[in-house]
Amino acid sequence: MNKLKQFGAIFMLIALAAVMAFSASAQESYVIDKVFVNDVEVDGDSAQVDIGQSVEVVVELKASENLTESRDAKVTVELDGYEHDTIRESTDMFTVSPGNVRYRKTLVLEIPSDMEEDTYTLYVRVSDRLETVEKQFTLYAEKTRHLIDLIGIVVPTPYVNAGTTASVKVRLENVGAKTEDSVKVVAAIEKLGLSDVEWVDLVPSEIIGDDEEESETVTLLLPIPKETPTGEYELAVGIAYNDGYKTSVAKTTINVKGVAKEEKKEETGMGAATSVSEPAKPLPPEKALVLAFDTTSQSAELGKEVAYKITISNMGADAKTLSLSTAGAQLFADARIDPSFLTIEGGQKADAYVYAKVKDDAELKTSQFTLRVKDGEKLFKEVQLSLTAEAAKAVEKSSFLSLEDDTLKLTFIVLVIILIVVGLLIAFRRVRGNDYPLEPIEERTYY
Repeated sequence: MNKLKQFGAIFMLIALAAVMAFSASAQESYVIDKVFVNDVEVDGDSAQVDIGQSVEVVVELKASENLTESRDAKVTVELDGYEHDTIRESTDMFTVSPGNVRYRKTLVLEIPSDMEEDTYTLYVRVSDRLETVEKQFTLYAEKTRHLIDLIGIVVPTPYVNAGTTASVKVRLENVGAKTEDSVKVVAAIEKLGLSDVEWVDLVPSEIIGDDEEESETVTLLLPIPKETPTGEYELAVGIAYNDGYKTSVAKTTINVKGVAKEEKKEETGMGAATSVSEPAKPLPPEKALVLAFDTTSQSAELGKEVAYKITISNMGADAKTLSLSTAGAQLFADARIDPSFLTIEGGQKADAYVYAKVKDDAELKTSQFTLRVKDGEKLFKEVQLSLTAEAAKAVEKSSFLSLEDDTLKLTFIVLVIILIVVGLLIAFRRVRGNDYPLEPIEERTYY
């Protein structure tokens, strides 16, 4: 009897909790209708995200029947489980009105590069000053195939004397899933026309061996000219890896202690006046760099690769550190750039090539993709390139195969002729046999 009472009490508690949950849900003023993570709708299933990348979360919501007047609300998305910080992003306040109006809000979460591969909870909340409506989703964070983290840039001394060499230390770590061979590391002070390059190999921590490194400090040397004026100069460090498909640029400053800056002045002596002429003004960025293409339109058969040649001329006096990338080609072609990261001294020029390989399943039409040229972190120019996908041509037979076909034909003809001759001989012998029948042999008896 006591067990029956205990069971009844437990059942009543469960029922009461269910009723309270239903009642709370029925009183909510907002309905979180749909949630998309990187263009993939998530509901009961979990979604996959890449570590070290940006994650776009789109939330679609509307007012429920319980909302009788307009309210100011905001949407917040939060990824729980990262031990070092809170990964959260919120929208500005916006007005939600009663009725069947659907609202769509886009938020971006930055996934840290040192996040562990694991399952995390994504909280999506719609809140105002009176209530909060929340939904939870499961995300699985997975390592990006190719990702190098530029951890830091260090100049060991607080300032560098003109006429000495600046030692720049760059700390890199492979936080991706694949080994990166020949990672290009460049340090440059554009204003002084200085640059240095080093190459390193980095492997992921999961497959590291005794003679391999997942992280490394690269030292680059920049000799500062003696005549360099005292001042603060911008130092840019760039990396290029995965065959130039991926690039990253970071900037800091370096202090140089050198000669005093010359000022415009006049000196009087022996009745003559002299003045120090000002240096010529540098060209504006849009005129300092000139891009020239051999062509911006190419055509290729399915599975074939074509190239676009770019010549970049630096018409200014200062060196320029440029990074090149493509966008929009992934649907119909595999695009790459060689080199994707370069430094051009003042008055010099350099060539780069954009390669595009048409995918085997691409549509037979003309498509466009974009070449982006960055001057440091600033976008200098975007150029539209076009690529026409054509059907693969029929494979022509080689001369050897043609000769073989001719030999087979000739052999067949000879065999036919031989068969005809043999047939004629047989027929001729049969006719001759009928004209001269064999005489019967006289029977003889021997005793």
